[in-house]
Amino acid sequence: MATRIAAIFALITFAFCLVIGLELENSFRTTVLRATGAMTVTFFVGLIVGALFDVALKDHLKVEETKLKNSPPKSG
Repeated sequence: MATRIAAIFALITFAFCLVIGLELENSFRTTVLRATGAMTVTFFVGLIVGALFDVALKDHLKVEETKLKNSPPKSG
């Protein structure tokens, strides 16, 4: 899951940088190089965010699972 989040962050950043670079009328080479650099940095940041999200999700699921196991059955 962490790699998916990182890839999504990176591709969104790349597209955003391309649009902004072209809007500011930078040269194509400058725009692509800056967008690629931003994409690379954002990918690694996304890996960290994705890993933290994965740990938090697993922890939350474990807590909810123990709650369900320890709760009395509902009569109805």
